Amino acid sequence: MKLRLKSMKFNLKRMKVRTKRTELSNKRFNFEEKNNNAQAKMETHLGKNIRQLLREKNISAVAFAKMLGMNNAGVYKIFRKKHLSTALLGKISTALHADLLHLFLPDEEQKITSLKKEIDELKKENAFLREIFQAVKRK
Repeated sequence: MKLRLKSMKFNLKRMKVRTKRTELSNKRFNFEEKNNNAQAKMETHLGKNIRQLLREKNISAVAFAKMLGMNNAGVYKIFRKKHLSTALLGKISTALHADLLHLFLPDEEQKITSLKKEIDELKKENAFLREIFQAVKRK
């Protein structure tokens, strides 16, 4: 009986240790997963962004290759790369007359321009409403 009780206590301790290990492992996994997700959100694919910018400006890959002084295959390699050297980024931004920030955050640039347009429209509407208010006030 005593032996059985001791073995049950030992097994219970082992189970507690295993659950603690599992909990710690799960916490570590969740932390690593959150960290990886944050890094993935921050990481941009420069090649895709450059290709998108070329489409927006209606520039073909062949014309872009001539701008950079390289062959077509080199341009298509650029499109597949996530990371590019600073020298190549400088060449690309000069050739496309684009800010480097636009290569890293193309969507943000579009949001900013649309917000600027919206602000201009609201300013016009505000001026129009002021004129109406002044006209009503005079009467």
